[in-house]
Amino acid sequence: MSHQHLPEFTNNESRILLAKACYDVCIDLKIAIEEAGIPVKMISSGETFSYDAAVETGEAIEVEGGSYALMGNTYNYMSEFKISNKVLGTIISTPKPNIAIGNVGKRALSWPGENPTLEDMPGVTVEKMLDDHIVLKTGELNRLKIGNTFLLLPFYQDMLINRWDKYIAVRSNLVQGVWDIPARGCYH
Repeated sequence: MSHQHLPEFTNNESRILLAKACYDVCIDLKIAIEEAGIPVKMISSGETFSYDAAVETGEAIEVEGGSYALMGNTYNYMSEFKISNKVLGTIISTPKPNIAIGNVGKRALSWPGENPTLEDMPGVTVEKMLDDHIVLKTGELNRLKIGNTFLLLPFYQDMLINRWDKYIAVRSNLVQGVWDIPARGCYH
């Protein structure tokens, strides 16, 4: 079951049903291994989407969830977790009255297939993602100005952690800490 690509869920019930079905495969395998005479103490499987379904199986399951720590728009159906990893950008150009260019692009995000959204900027959309820039569009003329900052909420961000030397921890618009990323440059 671990680390498979899953569809977006429309409700908690469908999420739990799929998680239980996936865990059932692991449980059946555990039983077969034990019937062959090999003891199994724990099943290690699962993901963020299935963390609560593991308890309902009655088995000892170590959930390998990791996305919950950062989250992303891909998990927006799970209201118990919030997106904590956001990418800060700055408007560097306004070539048209309702178009702005930001200084952050695909290289700052880890999921190239889906665009990020913007935090607290209703009416502003991501028009295009380039390698090192983003094109933003708004219906309001001259709303976005050079020097304005914005926060991108990534679609999926787990794979990005090791691309940075440091993370800046911010709470209530105040820097709370600067964290070194010791695994910088490593990948799987």
